[in-house]
This record gives sequence, structure tokens and C-alpha cells, in this order.
Amino acid sequence: MEVVVELFSGSCRWSRAACLAGEFVISLDLRFGAEHDLTLRRLQNLVLGWVQGGAVKYLLAGFPCRSFSR
Repeated sequence: MEVVVELFSGSCRWSRAACLAGEFVISLDLRFGAEHDLTLRRLQNLVLGWVQGGAVKYLLAGFPCRSFSR
């Protein structure tokens, strides 16, 4: 099964649209809890494993504006 992954998903607009289009979606954002913290090496390795294993159909990374636009 291929999944759609949205990193730093924020409001999940993209995730919702993909879900409405029939995709299985995984949304990751710190606002969902500490286990969604993408600075955790364990979570980084998990997502990388999905990508390397061919399980990810699409990946969107909406980097946090406050962190990257300085």
C-alpha cells in the first residue's frame, strides 16, 4: 500500500484534499503531540524507511514559516 505523507502539516489542508481524493494520508506536525516531533531521530528514520521502502506515493514538506523565513 502506498501512502501520502505530509510533514509539518499545520492545518492539514493538503492532507484533507488528498484524503478526499481517496489517498491514505499520514500527517505529521508537532501540534498533534510530542510523538510528531520531526527533530526526533527515531521519527526521521521511520519516515525515511517508508520512502526508501517505496511505501510513499507523495511527500509534501510544508516547512514552518517562522523557522525558515528569517
